[in-house]
Amino acid sequence: MGNLEYRQVPLFLSTLDVGVICNRSSAFGTYCFPQKAMEVRACNVAANVSGTQSLFEDHPEWLFTPEDPGHLAQVIENRLKNQSTGYGSILTWSDLADKLDVIFQTVRDRSQRPVA
Repeated sequence: MGNLEYRQVPLFLSTLDVGVICNRSSAFGTYCFPQKAMEVRACNVAANVSGTQSLFEDHPEWLFTPEDPGHLAQVIENRLKNQSTGYGSILTWSDLADKLDVIFQTVRDRSQRPVA
């Protein structure tokens, strides 16, 4: 397919039957945010690494064991049979800002407690 123009990417992603997010169990796999997983939500299969587990906590059956081609094939086959997309709501920037605000307030409150 070569390089796609930016405006062509959503069309390409929407044609996929399955999109596979391949990460190894490594520092990158642990700490990266799998943006592609958000972009291809309806057809996802992802490596079961720390960076993807929270995105798929409601669907662990969509995760495959990294570097296990047999398990990957099994998960892809299952996704092709069951194409459910029960994701719940997708967070907006405002939602994420609210969550971050709660984290900051919690840290502030803990730092203001007197040490016993």
